[in-house]
Amino acid sequence: MAVDVLGEAAKYGLDGEGVVSAHRFNYLLSQLYIAGDSETFTRAVSEAEHRQQSLNARSHTLIAKFEGEMRAKEEARVKAEEEEAARVKAEEEEKARLDKEEEERKAQEEAAAAAAAAEEARLKEKAEEEAAAALEAQKVEEDRAKEEAATAGGDGDVSSPGGGDDAEQVAGGEDAKAEAEAEGGEAKR
Repeated sequence: MAVDVLGEAAKYGLDGEGVVSAHRFNYLLSQLYIAGDSETFTRAVSEAEHRQQSLNARSHTLIAKFEGEMRAKEEARVKAEEEEAARVKAEEEEKARLDKEEEERKAQEEAAAAAAAAEEARLKEKAEEEAAAALEAQKVEEDRAKEEAATAGGDGDVSSPGGGDDAEQVAGGEDAKAEAEAEGGEAKR
């Protein structure tokens, strides 16, 4: 019976199957206690405790290992999330920078187009003003020429009523002279 108890104690302390046989182990211990075999009883209990302590130590080691692996996985996950967040943030900042540059470029193009349109309008207005000034100067020159012509025509025969053109007066005198000569010739005949 003592051998059976120690076997059960060993099994109980070493593997999980001992949990199933725990009732059997307790039963054998109680039989040892009733039989008065205190030495075997004590050895069985001590062996069971020793095996359980070893199992607990190994369990703690495994638990610590698993916890370390889980902690490493969690740290890796957190790091990956942080890297992903940093990447997304960098992409957003880059996009914002490119959008800002595009807006600035468009603003510069619009400003340049507005300046070009203003310059074109100024040149057009200047050309129109110069053309109007040239027309005005031409008109003034034409009016002055007409006045000079009219003034020159007024300096002819003062005795003739209304003055008149010198050319017209000369032509009139020649016609009168020709008529007089013609009349004189007829009288001689």
